[in-house]
Amino acid sequence: SFRISFNGTYPDIHFNTYYDSGWRIHTAGFGAKTTFNGATGAFGFSNVASTQVANATFTPLERLTILANGNVGIGTNNPGSKLVVYNDSIAGNTQLHVHNNKSGDAAVLKLEGARTSNNDAAQVLFANSGNVIARIDSESSADSGNIRFFTSVSGTGSSVTQSMMIN
Repeated sequence: SFRISFNGTYPDIHFNTYYDSGWRIHTAGFGAKTTFNGATGAFGFSNVASTQVANATFTPLERLTILANGNVGIGTNNPGSKLVVYNDSIAGNTQLHVHNNKSGDAAVLKLEGARTSNNDAAQVLFANSGNVIARIDSESSADSGNIRFFTSVSGTGSSVTQSMMIN
């Protein structure tokens, strides 16, 4: 059975872990902990990357963070927007997978704005090393709209120009 313990000024909840000159595993297997920072309002979820032997030391890896302002980070503890998914691994793609297992309905990703003047209502940005290299947006002022495609030329940084529009 896994033990649950509490620790610190702002109580953390520990699952199969404890602190004794470093984080340790109670019984062989995995461990996890939740952390609340009363000074910042951040709430974090950490775990062990692989199974451990009893009493082994480990470094908890924060996997999910919820900041006081509601920003959520997966793979980062300092999300700068409502949802940030960050992968610092040097191998493999980072995927956001929306799966619908119902045969009669589609998986839907909905981007919705509330513009009242003819402007971009939603955008999908493509970036490489911090530079926006392409953009798809919808232009609307009410219930009509266009889809616009923007691309960049090498050496222009994040400057994109419209390449195509579908009315």
